[in-house]
Amino acid sequence: YPENGDFFKRYVAGSEPLPIEETLALAGIEFGGQSKEKEITLGGISIGLNPATNKLVIVNTANMDDFGKAMGYKEYDELVKLNGKKLTPKNAQAVVGGYMSKVKEGDRVTIIVKRKKSENARAKKVKLSSKVFAVIPAHKSNLVLSKNPTEKQMEVRDAWIGKH
Repeated sequence: YPENGDFFKRYVAGSEPLPIEETLALAGIEFGGQSKEKEITLGGISIGLNPATNKLVIVNTANMDDFGKAMGYKEYDELVKLNGKKLTPKNAQAVVGGYMSKVKEGDRVTIIVKRKKSENARAKKVKLSSKVFAVIPAHKSNLVLSKNPTEKQMEVRDAWIGKH
């Protein structure tokens, strides 16, 4: 398909941004842009699993928000404890979910991480702590179904995500 080549030239190899708003509009979905509402986060970090150690690790800080910066996270920090509760791949959802359901602005959060100063160095436990404050999350966008989609938009939406 020659149109695929054009797509890759424009959006992958080139610097043109993806036409997200136009594409979503075909299915009657409006792109609301970035949220302006403040919320409590864990810092806007991306957490993954280190398969070698089977431990949770910060894999990306590109979208780290002001709270994450206040905490002092670094990529490759291995998460050990959240407010005294051990974090494992098995219990992370329950521990973080429990924390997020109860935390309020002004509370103090403490996260223990294991951090290496260099690749060959031994990891040492580091205590990260800050008072909790709400932030406008980085790169959080709102998608809203159009209130009055056209028949064509409904056909595209149904073909894409099915009838509901």
